[in-house]
Amino acid sequence: LVIFHHGHSQPCSECWVPWIDQTSDWLNQVGFDVMVIQMPLHQCNYVPESNCEHSWFAQFEAQGAKTFRYFLEPVVLTINYAQSLGYKKIMMMGLSGGGWTTTMLGAIETRLRLTMPIAGSIPCEFKHTSWDYEQFCTNKWAQICDYECLYTLAGLEEDRYSVQVIHEDDPCCFHGYGRHERIQAYNKEIQSRIAGHFETVVTVGNVHEVNVRDKIVTGYLMDRFKEQDGLTAQDFASIPFNSLRAWGP
Repeated sequence: LVIFHHGHSQPCSECWVPWIDQTSDWLNQVGFDVMVIQMPLHQCNYVPESNCEHSWFAQFEAQGAKTFRYFLEPVVLTINYAQSLGYKKIMMMGLSGGGWTTTMLGAIETRLRLTMPIAGSIPCEFKHTSWDYEQFCTNKWAQICDYECLYTLAGLEEDRYSVQVIHEDDPCCFHGYGRHERIQAYNKEIQSRIAGHFETVVTVGNVHEVNVRDKIVTGYLMDRFKEQDGLTAQDFASIPFNSLRAWGP
């Protein structure tokens, strides 16, 4: 089973948008069952008063509400439901805000053994400018466990794996171009702390989407995981379209 989280899709007030169907169909076509998750306040969860802005939650947080449960709890409940149906191998991937959610759940939900966030985050020291409300490094969660901490937890145990995919020239978020050496540095540091595997794959792309190269990378990893019930060093060395390795720093 693949849990797919499509993030901040537009128009945010529409319950369904075509590319979500296209990605879900692709996952079905390559042999996986799919459950789709949507952002709070977006798509089928649209609340007109919020104008699709997650900062709308701040008024409730000021009164003590734990609003981050709306980002995380749906995935946990989906895993519970999937297990009740008999699924044994559950993976998660997501784009943008869905990639951020995938990163968060990879850190806290050990039943997800393979997580693949796409264009979902980069460490706080990169000082990226296009964060969404829930992703700010000033949030309380980030003061306790920042992005590099989350990446560490996602691959902490021996049989858990997280492969972060970002795009060279993403016009929205977390581009790789000109950052290869810094990305390689945090990859090396995180891998030194864990028994599983964490890696960043930088694919060629200049659109904020799940592109064809992303699909090949994630499809390859999911297929190897399904067939072997795990991933090996050779599997990671053979990931295609990784310009971080092909081009160097």
